[in-house]
Amino acid sequence: YQAGKAVTTTSGNTGIGFQALVLATGTGHTAVGWNSGAGIVASGAVPGLTAVGYEALKIATAATNAALGYQAGKGISAGTQNTAIGYQAMGGGEAVNSVAIGYQALFNNSSSANGQNVAIGANALYNSGASSAQRSVAIGFQAMGVSGVPAASGAVAIGFQAAGKFTGSAGVIAIGNLAGQNVSSSGAFIAIGNGALATAGTQTNSIAIGDSALAVATTGSAGTVAVGFSSLAALTSGTQNASCGHQTLTTITTSNFNSPFGYQAGVRISSTNSGSNTPIGARAMEGSATAANNTGNSNTAIGAFVLNGFTSASNCSLVGYQAGLLVTTGGDNSGIGAEILVTLTTGIGNTALGKKALHNLVSGNYNIGLGMNAGFTHTGSNTLFIGDTTQHASTFAINDIHIQSSQAYGAKVFDPLTFSDRTYFATPNSAPTDANIQAASTTIYLDETGNLLNFRVKYTDGTTLKTGSVSLL
Repeated sequence: YQAGKAVTTTSGNTGIGFQALVLATGTGHTAVGWNSGAGIVASGAVPGLTAVGYEALKIATAATNAALGYQAGKGISAGTQNTAIGYQAMGGGEAVNSVAIGYQALFNNSSSANGQNVAIGANALYNSGASSAQRSVAIGFQAMGVSGVPAASGAVAIGFQAAGKFTGSAGVIAIGNLAGQNVSSSGAFIAIGNGALATAGTQTNSIAIGDSALAVATTGSAGTVAVGFSSLAALTSGTQNASCGHQTLTTITTSNFNSPFGYQAGVRISSTNSGSNTPIGARAMEGSATAANNTGNSNTAIGAFVLNGFTSASNCSLVGYQAGLLVTTGGDNSGIGAEILVTLTTGIGNTALGKKALHNLVSGNYNIGLGMNAGFTHTGSNTLFIGDTTQHASTFAINDIHIQSSQAYGAKVFDPLTFSDRTYFATPNSAPTDANIQAASTTIYLDETGNLLNFRVKYTDGTTLKTGSVSLL
């Protein structure tokens, strides 16, 4: 009844149903259903409105729109080049250059000035309302459509309820089941993975990639990066953490300034009491079995299993495979090399440089091992080792060095200074330049012609110089 009632001289129109194309004066339109295409009045030189379904494109006045479904595109008036498929898809507001596929997809968009959206799935980009979304993509049931008024520009939400409650205007990315589901308003964020960043209310400049990454983060975790399965899964309000790897930092809640990288790096760091740690490598700073005990701060552990068993150890800097493997409470230890300080547990202030240096040390303090295997079997304290003590009996070892200074250039006391086995000193065969000799210093040189070992001494006044000689037989 009254289908195509206003059509007079134009051609190529098809209207089926009560008042279908009732006002149409253009050409090339197709409308099937009660009141479908009822508002089209002219198309100028552009034909092509297609409306199939009850009140589909009911008030549209422009052509180049296509709608299929009950009240599909019903809210479109002047908007052009839209495609709406599904019950009330694009049915409650204006749109332009947009695609809506699914039950109430892109429902209630407000203005043709804010378009270029793609909504696929039931309630995708639902209720974009007065603020209007633009140039956004929502794919999945209630993607950017659970509640609120999405107003994002350039946002991407793919997955069941992905960015479902988002109402901000930033170009966010949420991909995965429940990814960014509860983030309401924020600056830009990226959530990729099942449940990634699912709980947050407001969030700014955070990145969560991986199943359950940053899953329960709240409003205080802005600027956080979590990449990997369950990375930072328990974090609530800790800030400025950057975590990359499978199950990295899974237990911390309010800790700050941690930067793990690698499989289970920092996996059991204490939930609240630890911060400023940098474990890099598989299971670096994994921690003891009881996460609550792993409270150490300001550690740097680089290499697989470095500081693997730590509890309260702090201020350690260790680099190399299994360096400080068994350290628990021993802090202020430093070193570079595979398996250095590998049996150390409670010792503090030790420095090891070279593979397996100070290897067997357990509770000793303030030792220095320089070179591969230096001090390998040592278990005491306050000792310096230079060289491989497992291979060479002539290794140079200095025990119990104490350097004290009572003034800026005061005396230095070495007590005692011992040399193990044979020791060699290089002896030049020419006199030194006096200006190069420091005050209160002695230098040795050889007079090969006169068979003399000469000593050149500068007194503490910095000017007086004396020379002594020893005859060589």
